[in-house]
Amino acid sequence: MKLKLFLFILVSFACITGYSQKPQDDGAKGKKSQKDKDADESKLSAKGKVEFAKAKAELKNDATFDISANSEVNNVEDKKSLHGINGAPNDAEADKQDAENKKNEKDISAKFQTDRKVSGVSLEAGVKGGTKSPSSSTTGVGASWTDGGFWSTYAQVPTRNQANCGSCWAFAACAAFEHSYRFFYGGVLDVSEQDVLANSKNLFCNSSDCGSCSGGWSDCAVSYLYCHGVAAEGSYPYTATSGPSYTNRGVYKKAYTWGRVPYYDASNRNDWVKYYLTLYGAVTTYIKVGTSSFYSYANGVYNDYPNQGGWGNINHAVTIIGWYQPYNAWLIKNSWGTGWGFGGYGWIGYNQCNIGYYCYYAYPYA
Repeated sequence: MKLKLFLFILVSFACITGYSQKPQDDGAKGKKSQKDKDADESKLSAKGKVEFAKAKAELKNDATFDISANSEVNNVEDKKSLHGINGAPNDAEADKQDAENKKNEKDISAKFQTDRKVSGVSLEAGVKGGTKSPSSSTTGVGASWTDGGFWSTYAQVPTRNQANCGSCWAFAACAAFEHSYRFFYGGVLDVSEQDVLANSKNLFCNSSDCGSCSGGWSDCAVSYLYCHGVAAEGSYPYTATSGPSYTNRGVYKKAYTWGRVPYYDASNRNDWVKYYLTLYGAVTTYIKVGTSSFYSYANGVYNDYPNQGGWGNINHAVTIIGWYQPYNAWLIKNSWGTGWGFGGYGWIGYNQCNIGYYCYYAYPYA
C-alpha cells in the first residue's frame, strides 16, 4: 500500500512539473539520433553533399547548436531562392501605421481587454534610436518559455514550406498572423500564402507590389492582411510561383490592425520585442543568413553569425513566437519545411543574424 502511495505521489509530481520552466536542451523536440542523421544524409544530391560538407567545415568550435543534413534545403541549387529580402524596408508607411495605432490606442486596448483580458496596453510609436523602455504595467499571458504549457498552447501551428521561391516575406507574415490567431482565440488557421504572394499588389494599401518569388516585404504583407484580408489555403493553394492573381478570391480572415515594434534600434530593443510578443504572440522579423551552417541547423541555440553589417544586412524573413531568457535566444519559425530545425522551429541567439531590427505584427479578427 505504501509503495502504491509513493508511486502515485511520484507520478503526480511528474505531471505537475511536466510544464517545466526550462525547455529541453534541444528545444521543443528531441535531438536526432545518429541513425536518423545518416538517413537524412543519404538523401542528399551531389550538390547537397557539397553544401552540407561546407556547413560542417564552417561550424565553429564554440557552436552551441547542432547541424544535420536536410535534403529539402541542402539540395537547392540556388540558395537565394530560399531567401527573399533585399535591403531595408520602407519606414515611412510603418511610421504612419504606428501613429494611427497610437491615435486609436483606446479602442485597441479595449479589444485587448475583450480578447485576452489584457490591461495596461501602451502602443508607443517609437523612432530609430529611441531609448524609452516598454511599459511594465501590462498584465496578461506572455509568450515566453517560462509560461506553463507554452509549446502546446501557442506554438503548435503547422510548419509550411516556401520551396524554390523567394516568398519568405509572405510566409513570415502569414505565420505571424496564424500564431497570433492561436494566441488570441485558440484556433488553428491555414491561410493562403499564395494569396499574399500573388495578390498583394497594394503596397501599404496603395497600388504597387509587395513582392514576388524574387523577394518582397513582410511589413507590406501584414498590411495586405489588414487592408484586404487573406484567403484560406484550401481555396487558394500554394504553387511556389508569383501568380496567377485572382481579384475575386474569397476572404477567409482579416487583420484588425498591424504595426511595427517600436524603438527597435535602441539598446533595449529586445525588451520591446518581448513586450510586443506578450501582446500579440508573434512578430515577423528579418534576419541575415550569413553562413552555410544555418541551412543545416538542427537544434540548440544558433550562434554562428554575430550581428554585423548594420540595418540593411538582411536577406530572409522568419517569425518570432517566443523567447527563453536562460538561452538568451528567440524561438523562431522558419518556412523551409519540417526538416529544418526541430519541426521547422529553431533558437537564434539575441545578438545573432541581425535578428529583431525590423519586427511587425498583425492583430487578427476572431
